[in-house]
Amino acid sequence: MNLIMYQTFLNTFCVSSLMCFFVDIFAPHYRVNNVSRETILTDYQNMLPRVAGNLVISYPYFYIVEKYITQIIQPNTYSLLTNIALWVLLMDIMFYSIHRAFHCKYLYHYHSIHHTYRYTYGMGAIYAHWIEFIVANLIPISVPMLLFKFPFYICNNIVLCATFYTVVISHGGFKIPLSGGHLYHHLKYKYNFGLFRMDHLMKTNYLC
Repeated sequence: MNLIMYQTFLNTFCVSSLMCFFVDIFAPHYRVNNVSRETILTDYQNMLPRVAGNLVISYPYFYIVEKYITQIIQPNTYSLLTNIALWVLLMDIMFYSIHRAFHCKYLYHYHSIHHTYRYTYGMGAIYAHWIEFIVANLIPISVPMLLFKFPFYICNNIVLCATFYTVVISHGGFKIPLSGGHLYHHLKYKYNFGLFRMDHLMKTNYLC
């Protein structure tokens, strides 16, 4: 079986992470924090084994999801905008709820790995315990696709956009629009658990 979604995820993650790496090394003034090249290289070396492991672990997950989408379900006939709205709504609720749950004392042991770096790096988007990576990252992205029976091309493009966003925008640590929300989560811990409207609804939004 040709795993298109996994290839999309892997290629997007590698390309966007490499792009972030080159900016970190050759244009560090674009980073929010001042850090030496030696520190950046050390941090990347420390992150790489766990990140590589999560890339491998994600393969069977994508295999199951893609097989279900392409061979079992009959895709819906909703418009593109309707499908995107449904995905944003459910994904935001799921990601916020699961992410906040991982901040409780019983689960933070797993989540603390992702919080190793207060100032994040692009590749560090999936620097996490493998259990958290599956439960808090892959599941919120994929469950809305399965539940609402999205056409495959929408699923594949969601994977591409979500991967690029979480690497470059959420975790790049750069001085660019929209990057402050998740960065402030790493700095403040108790704020900005979600991606869209849930933090506003739950009064956990930190205005940066």
